[in-house]
Amino acid sequence: GCLLKDPNKLDEGKEWLLESLRIFKIGYGENHANVVAALSNLGSLAQKQGDMDTMLAMYKQTLRIIPKIFGNKSKQMALSLMSIGTAHSGQGQYDLAMAKFKEALSMHKKLSGEDNKDVLMVLNNMSIVLEKQGKHDEALKMKEKAVEAQRSHLSGGDSDQAAIALLELGVSYSKRNMFAEARVKCEECLAMVRRLHPEKHAIEGRILHQMGQLASDQGLYQEALQLHIQAAANYKDT
Repeated sequence: GCLLKDPNKLDEGKEWLLESLRIFKIGYGENHANVVAALSNLGSLAQKQGDMDTMLAMYKQTLRIIPKIFGNKSKQMALSLMSIGTAHSGQGQYDLAMAKFKEALSMHKKLSGEDNKDVLMVLNNMSIVLEKQGKHDEALKMKEKAVEAQRSHLSGGDSDQAAIALLELGVSYSKRNMFAEARVKCEECLAMVRRLHPEKHAIEGRILHQMGQLASDQGLYQEALQLHIQAAANYKDT
């Protein structure tokens, strides 16, 4: 696990995972949950390395095995479909990505209902693809939907995931010169992160940086400078 989290040890982690995969196949055969887990970890590692071709290949292998273990309409299948969509997006194949995300979204909704974290992740991924396709209005609506679903799912609670969703919505408003709306979302996000992390946290620096950019876009250069200084200090201390 530590090898996969340390960016300086990803190659070592890959060797360890490949050896684990080989052992699992010998010990359990091709169609086993441990084989799926190893392939998924290899796909995740490839994503961290920016190798979308390998990521896609690993998750496609999981799709051939998962139905035999968990069924065609399982959470594991939906998660693999989402990962395949992410790989296609990274390759610039946006139509293929959206098709996989829609499959995953439909499956997650049938399995767990409208308001759950897996649905939120798919909605967020879909909004990113829409942005890349230049469909900015659709992307904005998708992000607003994700934020509302996040609040419904958490019953008003705080989480890093909710904070990031708010920040991304604020960024989208800013890109459309909707500065008042952007500021509200960024301030809401900042307050949430400070409740979650009384000590300084990297997410706070990211929010302060975005708020500085927002102030700069409005011509509030002194305020922007102060926010960027706060962001830099936050990054230094985390």
